[in-house]
Amino acid sequence: MPPPPPEVEDVPTDDDSAPTATSLERRATAAFRKGRLARARDLYTAALELEGNTAEDAAAKWLALSNRAACLLRLERPREAEADCREALKQRAPANLLALCAVACMRQPGEAHLMAAFACCVEALYVEPQNAAARRVLADVRKAPGGRLLRPEDAARERLEQRMLRRGESGRIGYALAYFDALERLAPEDAVTHLRVQSCWRSALTGRIPEPIQAVPTGAPASLD
Repeated sequence: MPPPPPEVEDVPTDDDSAPTATSLERRATAAFRKGRLARARDLYTAALELEGNTAEDAAAKWLALSNRAACLLRLERPREAEADCREALKQRAPANLLALCAVACMRQPGEAHLMAAFACCVEALYVEPQNAAARRVLADVRKAPGGRLLRPEDAARERLEQRMLRRGESGRIGYALAYFDALERLAPEDAVTHLRVQSCWRSALTGRIPEPIQAVPTGAPASLD
């Protein structure tokens, strides 16, 4: 999620102009930073309810929706926070917002919410494989009952693998290794098949000859491609 705008006082401006989505969103963020959560929620809501369809209005309303989700989480209202996250994700899907949605899912009971949290982590790490917030939520998912058994759907895993391999083929080795790390966290059994190419990428960064792979789990031979 983009960082909040510079802090401003949570007071109306002195001029006679009507409030805008931008001004209300800034006041809401100022209140949020001061811990005035109910006030922040109300101001975010007011920003969202204002009419206006300019690009500036749209940007401010997206921020208001995303930040209201964070505010609702602090108010221990995860179901509403998830709803705000999912509405904001229809417009843009940055990794931090996906991670926030995963947190909202994790704070609701039931296997379905655990699976939804994991799915958000998969998407977040596809967008930004080293995203710290997504990694933290994924660690929490793995600690939950049944969490260690969760794996990405085939289409999502294949998309992640393809992006990893494209980065490696184009010489963007640091990115390729970051995606390998994400794959290893999400689908460790599938990551095993890429150990050889991962070793070659690392050797390219260090200038060392890759060591042969000593042991590979049965049924998952190392890829020589």
